[in-house]
Amino acid sequence: MTGRTSQRARRSGVWITLLVLLASALGLWIFLAPLTTPAGAEAGPAGAGAVVAAAGARSAEAPLIFLLLTGLCGLVVVAGLETGRLDSRHLAMLGVLVGLNAVLRLVPGPPGFSAVFFLPIVTGYVLGAELGFLLGALSIAVSALISHGMGPWVPFQMLAAGWTGLVPGWLPMLPRRWAIVPLAVWGVISGFLFGLVINLWFWPVLDPAVAAGHGFTSGEGLARNLGAYGLYYLATSVWWDAGRALGNLVLLLAVGAPALRLLRRFETRFRFRVEERKEERHER
Repeated sequence: MTGRTSQRARRSGVWITLLVLLASALGLWIFLAPLTTPAGAEAGPAGAGAVVAAAGARSAEAPLIFLLLTGLCGLVVVAGLETGRLDSRHLAMLGVLVGLNAVLRLVPGPPGFSAVFFLPIVTGYVLGAELGFLLGALSIAVSALISHGMGPWVPFQMLAAGWTGLVPGWLPMLPRRWAIVPLAVWGVISGFLFGLVINLWFWPVLDPAVAAGHGFTSGEGLARNLGAYGLYYLATSVWWDAGRALGNLVLLLAVGAPALRLLRRFETRFRFRVEERKEERHER
């Protein structure tokens, strides 16, 4: 690859990474902003059906979050295509993986388990953090559309699943026989983190009576509310998330290595063709 092409690829990689980090920063703000509600603000809906009421309380902002997130995902794809970091083959493979992963989400399993996190983890590790993020986020959106499960929780699930595929792209590349080890560890960690993060979409507006004494209190500050949320999570969600973590571990140990080999084969083939085409254009 020529020096000019290499420099352009590095610049494109920086811009794509910045777009993904912008989407992540937006997501962190969306999750944490309700915890800093000033004193005197409405603490949340009261009465029965607390989670349903919480969904109504956040339904007004959900479409905007969904549009912003899908728009940023689209910008990542366009930036990759325009700069040559991605090409039509990568885009086609991403589409196939998104469709496959959306179907995997619908496969029933033990309580808490979902196979939807397996592909983002291995894809992010082999093909990069950006593609891992896109695969995780877009899979949730597509599966919600085909299962008629659209709701105010979807953009929050998209962000959390995107982060599940983002982090493996930052892990060190180990020899192939050991590569599955950090992914298996991340599979367990992400199984708990997904639940820990995703509950934040409804907990700040949850009926305090349903929160078992560990509800959100407006004006109490971020530290106090995070402590209360930690107690709420341990009391209500940790065992459910243990099923997700165990499922991720079993899938990664069972079929992770073959999946990594297959993705590496595609990645090597795509990279060779793109670099070869650029070299031919430079010679002309």
